[in-house]
Amino acid sequence: MTTPLGPLARLAAALEHLSGTIDARALEGDAGTSWTARLLARGPDAAAAKIAEEGNELAEAVIRESDDNVASEAADVIYHLMVGLRA
Repeated sequence: MTTPLGPLARLAAALEHLSGTIDARALEGDAGTSWTARLLARGPDAAAAKIAEEGNELAEAVIRESDDNVASEAADVIYHLMVGLRA
């Protein structure tokens, strides 16, 4: 059986890969070239503000945008949420 999100194992693998990338940027990233490193260096308040911004963009996309744009905004929310959890 498949779900609208696809096989759960594939989603879990993608999130695990993203988590590893975020951890690597936190440990070794250059804030001059890595958005993740820069956001982490700015601390939890900056990460929280970005989560809120991206959440609003996702909500607007759900109402007004194509499925592709909704998926893109959802990915931004997931990424920034994971960075926020790391912050």
